[in-house]
Amino acid sequence: MNEEENLIKEVNEEIQQDDYKKLWNKYGKYLISLFIIIILTVSSGTIYKNYRISKIEKESILYFEALELIKNENFVDAQKILKRINDSKSSGYSMLSALQILDLENKGKNEFNSKNLNIDKNPFFENYYILQKFSQNLEKNKDDISINKIINISQPGSPWRFSAHELLAAYYLKKNDLNNAIQSLNTIIEDDEVPIFAKERAILLFESLKK
Repeated sequence: MNEEENLIKEVNEEIQQDDYKKLWNKYGKYLISLFIIIILTVSSGTIYKNYRISKIEKESILYFEALELIKNENFVDAQKILKRINDSKSSGYSMLSALQILDLENKGKNEFNSKNLNIDKNPFFENYYILQKFSQNLEKNKDDISINKIINISQPGSPWRFSAHELLAAYYLKKNDLNNAIQSLNTIIEDDEVPIFAKERAILLFESLKK
């Protein structure tokens, strides 16, 4: 009985081996190709990841170099570095550089045309840029940005609504539109989430307009 069982076992093993050979002969080249693809994909991902990390590190060094130049009032060279980082559009430093250039422009430190900046389509950064640009335009009496964009940013739920309402109040005051200016200030005062310093500014201006 044991001999019969051993014989059956041996026959089954031979059949299985024969089946494996057939399967390998039929699909072996595909499995090899699949393994090669997996290895190449993993390797490429690692190489790209290391490349990205290296590029971000270099842009970080350049960005802080630009800040040091600004500190030393070398605005021309700082602007060149910041624009180069902004043109790369490869990391968050691109957007930071755009905002830094705009800040220099707002302070009258250069004549850079901010229309050439690459702005992240992330609404948070894009809206901040719009507010900064609108603030600059108010000082220079320009109308490059539609007031409707600022009104949209001032809507409830917007993280920049307080700044937007402050700019709206300033805009309306320049237009001698006291009612809308007071309405924007009142919106700031009544918002429980507004930072205390912004609320205090709004209250002071609101009270002076009421007089």
